[in-house]
Amino acid sequence: MSQNSKAREPKQVVKPADAGLLSVVLLLVIAGSWIVFDSSYSFASDAYGDVYYVLRKQVVSALLGVIVMIVASNIPLRVYRYLSKPLMFTTILLMAAVLVPGIGHEINGARSWFSLGPLSFQPSEVLKVTLVLYLASVLTQGQVFAPGAPQERWLWPVLVCGMSIGLTVMQKDFGTASILTMVALFTFFAAGARKRALLQVIILLALIPLLVFGTGLKYTKPFRHINTRVQVQIDPWKSPFGDGYQTIHSLTALGTGGWFGRGLCKGREKMLLPEVYNDYAATTLAEEGGLVAMLVLVCAYIFLAYRGLEIGRQAKHGFGTVMAVGLTSIVCVQALINLAVVTAAIPATGVPLPFISAGGTALVSMLLAIGMILSVSRRPNEELKDRIPNESSVDRRGDRRTHLSRRKRRASYPQAEARRRSPVYR
Repeated sequence: MSQNSKAREPKQVVKPADAGLLSVVLLLVIAGSWIVFDSSYSFASDAYGDVYYVLRKQVVSALLGVIVMIVASNIPLRVYRYLSKPLMFTTILLMAAVLVPGIGHEINGARSWFSLGPLSFQPSEVLKVTLVLYLASVLTQGQVFAPGAPQERWLWPVLVCGMSIGLTVMQKDFGTASILTMVALFTFFAAGARKRALLQVIILLALIPLLVFGTGLKYTKPFRHINTRVQVQIDPWKSPFGDGYQTIHSLTALGTGGWFGRGLCKGREKMLLPEVYNDYAATTLAEEGGLVAMLVLVCAYIFLAYRGLEIGRQAKHGFGTVMAVGLTSIVCVQALINLAVVTAAIPATGVPLPFISAGGTALVSMLLAIGMILSVSRRPNEELKDRIPNESSVDRRGDRRTHLSRRKRRASYPQAEARRRSPVYR
């Protein structure tokens, strides 16, 4: 009988990966490698005596990221849901360990790195992916946001999000903390949170950063630095050779680029901006490619967002939908924040531009997210069995009663009805 039932089960069809999403991501990675080389060859020559030093690291990270993306696209969704909680727990431990003196390494004022010789690893970049994976798993197992459902079902995921954001704030990585907050909100919305529940989630997610900011903004040095960044963003000319230096030269690169730019490798501001190949890589593109190149870049991210959301919409199971939407929001929110910093719309936050800026952990993590989205596109009809926790069901397992087979339940109905009508029970 079991063999016949297995024979009647529909075979899961694995489709080819989404060509549009894959193409735009690979083009962004190739363009990013060129921009990194164009922005860094002068610095690499002076600092390391090798003009290809930064490019070589970027290419190695890109190749490793592409391998990770291919592997991730071949993993079924049920495996992702099974591994979501262990991965989240491991990432939280890494986020806590990086704060321990002697273990974590501080770069540019943020203690958020593990360093081992020339290699470095930033767990907060992986946290973005694992947090979305965890939320997609716990928020789609049962009707979490159904009317009348207990709030405990989504309160624990909110607490996990608050813990993740709090650890990121303690590392003084406020850009990543803002990304985690926005991505968590998009994920909760995709999972079905509406109106009152979403408002409660917003309040709870903002509680920890607001408490930290409110108590430390005027009294501690790191938070006074945030206040200085805000003032510099409003008027960078107050400190043209200090905190406003990067903002001034970034705006200069945007203004001198014009419509079509100065031409490849003819930019000047990249010689003045420190580590322009990291957070300000878009300024090189703007100066050498002009407004047209920037519009092409923005359109690439818009198309990426469209394909990611469309893949989520076509997924049959809620886990695939929420995971695709959450992972897509990571890329889009990070790109939006980086471009807003480059154009001086918001204060500097230290957020890299996805697939463009230099950075091994960031690039591999973004390609891992794309690989997971491609996994959803390859298995849109994969069926996952849901379990509604602490809720009564037809077979009475939710109220801790003995599980009976369907035949025994049907046989027990006449006896139960006879006992109910008996005068003894009246």
